[in-house]
Amino acid sequence: MVLVALLVLGMAGCKPASKSKSTERLPSEPASPAAALPSDIPKIQGGGITVLPDAVKRKWKAVRLVLEDKTARTSTEYVVPLNSRWAVPQTPLVVEVADFLPDFTIQDSVFTSVTPEPSNPAVKVTVLEAGTPIFDAWLFSLYPSVHPFTHPRYGLVLKEGVTSS
Repeated sequence: MVLVALLVLGMAGCKPASKSKSTERLPSEPASPAAALPSDIPKIQGGGITVLPDAVKRKWKAVRLVLEDKTARTSTEYVVPLNSRWAVPQTPLVVEVADFLPDFTIQDSVFTSVTPEPSNPAVKVTVLEAGTPIFDAWLFSLYPSVHPFTHPRYGLVLKEGVTSS
């Protein structure tokens, strides 16, 4: 019986290679942006609620966003107040800036900030083009490749939060 099992196992190793697609990444293929992230950065799927601690509400009043015009090859910084609607100058874009979490974390579908210090800054934005929402997600200053705003002409990233003096 043992001899039969060894023969079966030995023959299994001699099977011709299957034609299934390899999951190995070729050297020319870029790695997934998420692959470079620390293991403690969770993937954000679906919605959740945001809880702003009082210390965060008191400390932060705005965010500094960087708008890249890929055609003109320019980048411009803008300070945008939290919980505001911003018509981006000389573009068809409107950015709705919601909550800023300086030390972003997710726990049981709740987005919050562990501390009021900028350890993992993130801002929730909705971008509209010609009145139609084209992006609705968190932008991260330390990990701009997580949920990046993708557009053929414009780029938008969070640079930092702006304190309430």
